[in-house]
Amino acid sequence: MSENDGGQSSDEQNDQQQGESPPQGQPPQGGQPQGGQPPQQPPQGGQPPQQPPQGGQPPQQPPQGGQPPRQPPQGGENELLKQWAQYVTVLFAMAGAGIGLFILLVNAIEEPLLEPDGAGLDLGFMLDVLILPAFYFGIFAGPFIGAYFATKLSEPDNEVFKIAGACVAAGTLALAFLAGFLGGITVDDTSINFAGLLINSILAAIVAGGVAAGGVWARRNQHPEYQTP
Repeated sequence: MSENDGGQSSDEQNDQQQGESPPQGQPPQGGQPQGGQPPQQPPQGGQPPQQPPQGGQPPQQPPQGGQPPRQPPQGGENELLKQWAQYVTVLFAMAGAGIGLFILLVNAIEEPLLEPDGAGLDLGFMLDVLILPAFYFGIFAGPFIGAYFATKLSEPDNEVFKIAGACVAAGTLALAFLAGFLGGITVDDTSINFAGLLINSILAAIVAGGVAAGGVWARRNQHPEYQTP
């Protein structure tokens, strides 16, 4: 009877072990697949899982700012040269027109910057070498400074016209007046005509501010409409 009881107890233990072990082909209890890797979860929000791009290439990212990249103009290098040459020519033409207008205004008002105290002094040479280049430089730089303002500022054109024109005019006024004053006191046998110096400095400032506004217009209307690499 003891042998039968031992055999029955052994059969019951085998049945219990078989009932506890998971059936074949099923993952073990606890939700963890074999191999120690967690189960793949479906993406949240109902979005399909992202697949890696074929060929080992990284996915293309959209350009920043939501703007598509500008394409070079059709026609190749010739069209590229044409557009840039036109833009730079406009800037230099504005500078040349400003300098010519300033010379016309100075000759029209006939207000000298220096007054000779002695005879035989060539004031024209002194003005051309020491003083007038400062006036010309402020006017010449005006269009290029205006183009720089147009690049850095995102305000409407009218606002940038005012900002660039006022800044360049103020800078040219300071440049011309100080250059004329300091240059004039270094010339012997002459005295500075402060009224003429101030009037000519104001004229140079007005002209420089105007061509600076022109530089803003050129940058926003004549600049090639594409981004260089």
